[in-house]
Amino acid sequence: MLKVKDSICLISILIASIALILAIICIVSLNGNSSCDVLCTAVSVSNTDSTADTVDLVVPANSRITKIYASMQEIDNAPLDGGLIDIRTEGGTGDTIFSHRFGKDPGIGSGGYETTLVQPLYVGTEDVKVTFSSYRGETIELASFLELTVVYCPAAEYSQNPCGPGL
Repeated sequence: MLKVKDSICLISILIASIALILAIICIVSLNGNSSCDVLCTAVSVSNTDSTADTVDLVVPANSRITKIYASMQEIDNAPLDGGLIDIRTEGGTGDTIFSHRFGKDPGIGSGGYETTLVQPLYVGTEDVKVTFSSYRGETIELASFLELTVVYCPAAEYSQNPCGPGL
């Protein structure tokens, strides 16, 4: 007959084994067991300008944006409140699909924003324009330096995607 100590030990091992099997099943199902999970070779585009209030760049149709970086430096004696990132369809004249206004620390003369999108942003079937502007109050104002970088997965990386566009 098993001793109580041995029984507790065997039950603990059984529970731990079941937990391990469930954890493995969960990890496999979340990490690549789906035909819709697609990795890509990313492309990066960047635009920098000195003494400007806006910089922009174009991301091609059917791409998926994964990262956005923006930084600014204010002009001496002309403080800025922050920056505005805006992504519009139809080459910059259509609907807004992403917009983010961010503030700048008033104690320093520079500011920045970065994001990594957990779910890549599908831009649609037409090119989009990504615009970064510096502002004070409600007015677009000159900065001594603006820089914008967008990292995206190009459409060609998804041409064989069984999940269809945008997924």
